[in-house]
Parts: sequence; structure tokens; C-alpha cells
Amino acid sequence: MFTNKKKEKEYYKLLGITEEEFTEFAKRFKHYLLTKNNITSLDIKRGFFILEDIKNKQIEKKIEIIKELNFKSFKNLYVKKYNKDIVDAYRFGYGAKRISKMLKLEHNAKISPSTIERFIKINKIVR
Repeated sequence: MFTNKKKEKEYYKLLGITEEEFTEFAKRFKHYLLTKNNITSLDIKRGFFILEDIKNKQIEKKIEIIKELNFKSFKNLYVKKYNKDIVDAYRFGYGAKRISKMLKLEHNAKISPSTIERFIKINKIVR
């Protein structure tokens, strides 16, 4: 669909969705537009409702995944407190160093990258 893969990934990040979710959005929106004879700006605006629905489904899936995870106990209190943020960032593609920096900036929590790596390894978290 896009010619440049880097720009394609930037667009997905801008919309806050993955490639699979974008293809689902494109299919649903295309079907919606094909049912219309005259396309108006209101029809284009309604496409954002489709995008919102896809994002809501994504959030529901994340909640189910987090509920399924039964984190093994960890001594570090910050890891216990911010385990959901660590898992979300890791699944988004961040490495341990970047997650450590993110937690320091956002929550003023000092967690070493090695601790984050151990947490991910012990709980067998997959991207």
C-alpha cells in the first residue's frame, strides 16, 4: 500500500495501531464507502468511529492478556507497581534500557535494565 516502509511504520504509530489493525480498518472503511453513492465529509468523519472501535478492541485484548498474566513475585517494589507499564512498553517494542529510561522520566522510578530483563524473562513475556 505504501512505498516507503519507514513512513508506513510512522503512520501506524501516529494512529496508535498495528499493521494488522490498519488492514482491518482499511477493509471496513472501504466496505463502508462502497455502500455510499455520494461520499461526503461526514462519511470520512465516520471512518474515525471505525478506527476508534478497532482501538477499543485492542485495549480489551490488552486487558485480557494482563489478566491472564500471573506475575511471579518480585522484590523490587517499583517492578511490582509498574509491571503493567513494563509489559506494555515491552510489547510495543521497547528494550530494557528504553523502558528503564521511560520509567525514570514518567514515574521517577529507578529500575535497572537488568532488573527489567529478569522480570521479562522470569514471567516469559512475549512481544
